[in-house]
Amino acid sequence: MFRYEMHLHTAPCSACGVQTMAEAVETCVRAGYAGFVVTNHFYHGNTGIDRALPWEDFVEAYAADWRMGARLGREAGIDVLFGLEEGYAPGKEVLLYGLTPEDVAAAPFLREKGLASLSAYVRQKGGVVVHAHPFRIASYIPDPDWTPDPALLDGVEVYNAHGDSRNELALAFAEENGLPGTSGGDVHRTEQFGRAGIAVEERLRDPAALAAVLKSGRYRLIREGRVTSSTGLHKTETR
Repeated sequence: MFRYEMHLHTAPCSACGVQTMAEAVETCVRAGYAGFVVTNHFYHGNTGIDRALPWEDFVEAYAADWRMGARLGREAGIDVLFGLEEGYAPGKEVLLYGLTPEDVAAAPFLREKGLASLSAYVRQKGGVVVHAHPFRIASYIPDPDWTPDPALLDGVEVYNAHGDSRNELALAFAEENGLPGTSGGDVHRTEQFGRAGIAVEERLRDPAALAAVLKSGRYRLIREGRVTSSTGLHKTETR
């Protein structure tokens, strides 16, 4: 099976990123993963990009790390896919899969914070909205137990390998609302790579392929470096 890290940050695009894109690609190859999704913090998150830029310039600057990664990934034989992590309420964030930078550049209304309009646009473009670490406890999250309308979500990050993410609550929330689960390392530095992600039967060459596999449920979750038998149906036994 092909392993993909689903939640990764790089510097300078994410203000909290420590690893560079070149380091992330090198680490991915060493870990034996087929690739990763770059989910840097976007406009309403901990971005390292100047929000005063005109919208299209902001998006292009945001996508620069990914563009470098895509080139380095091709040279290294791995897939580096475009994604986003966006805030929609204080301390609450979603992972967006299946969009292209062109999709984002064409939607300047995304400057306005709101999960309903964000979710509608991502779905219109064929993408997927996954709640990142929905119950994480951290200083920047005023109400860790608050959750959004599940109808605005297409999935839940039921395993997050970073911080106090209370994954058991995320899994329960996903199951209660019939939402598939994903796994992400929330990788900010190279030593965090290899603990999480998804495993699939075929390579994921572009954002559309990633969105399609997430919608199909044809993937397994990686927890603590092991491919489990868990799928979107949240079976918990491991192999």
